[in-house]
Amino acid sequence: MKKNFNLEESYLEIFLTKTISKTDLLELLTQEKISFGQNFNLETANQFDMGMILMHDTPTKKLLQQVEILRANKYQKIKPLKEIEQLISNIEKYDREKLANIYLQAPFDPLAQKIIEEALNNKSSQLTKEDILFFFLEGFLQS
Repeated sequence: MKKNFNLEESYLEIFLTKTISKTDLLELLTQEKISFGQNFNLETANQFDMGMILMHDTPTKKLLQQVEILRANKYQKIKPLKEIEQLISNIEKYDREKLANIYLQAPFDPLAQKIIEEALNNKSSQLTKEDILFFFLEGFLQS
C-alpha cells in the first residue's frame, strides 16, 4: 500500500505501465539509451517492469516533459497532468472514509471498488487515503 502520494510519480507510473503501448514505451526507453539486450522480446516483455525501469533511470521532470509530448501527440484522450492536479486537489482534503465513499458513488474500476468496500468493512484494513487517491488518479487518467 502506498505511504505517500506523489501525484507526478503516480501519474507517470499509471501512464507508463498501464496506458501507453509497449512500442511507445520502448521508444521512450531507447531515447534514454536504456536497453534490455539482444534477447529482448517486446511481445513477452512486462510493461510494468519496463515502465518502472524508465522511471527509476530518468529524472522525473525530464520524463514528465517526454510523457506530455507523447500524450499530446498520440494519447489526446488522456488528461494532462495539470488537469489531473486540479481534480485531485478537489478531493484530497477529505479523510480516508469520505474519499472511499465518494469513490464508491461512481467507481472507475470494479476491482478498486471491491478493495475499497472490503476496507470499509474491515477497520484494520491497510488501505490508506493515498491508495484511494491512486484509484481516483487511475480513473481520472482513463475517463
